[in-house]
Amino acid sequence: MTPRAWQASTKPRERVWQQLMRRAAGRSNDRIAAAPALVIGVMAIVAGGQVLFLGRDPGYDVIDWLVIYNFGVGLLSVAASALIWAGGVRARSLAAIVLGGHAAVMLTLLAFYNAVVAPDSLVAMTIRLSIWGAIVWLLGGLRPNGLGASHR
Repeated sequence: MTPRAWQASTKPRERVWQQLMRRAAGRSNDRIAAAPALVIGVMAIVAGGQVLFLGRDPGYDVIDWLVIYNFGVGLLSVAASALIWAGGVRARSLAAIVLGGHAAVMLTLLAFYNAVVAPDSLVAMTIRLSIWGAIVWLLGGLRPNGLGASHR
């Protein structure tokens, strides 16, 4: 086999190898992103479920709709973590929806409930916003094939 023929025969293998490496890098981002999504989702389910179903008093005034939101978004976060882990094609969209929901609720709390919202709720929402912002970034941002994007 001549050097030129050998080089031509390895190019397709190189391309396949490069594609596999890009996919593997994207999958590791997915796996890294899925873990905090699961943890924060379970925490929201436990905290919200204790107030909603067990009548636990957290020691401060509770905004009813916020507890329901936190419980519901906890369920959505667990579902999102499974979709992210599996590399679902809609994982990035679902993560962006969760991030957008958290941002909208935070702005609502600051604009309309600032006098009555518990500081713990604002801290929890800030943590959620930060974590979901990092998750969206790991999944490639809000644009196709963005920084850190999984190649799907």
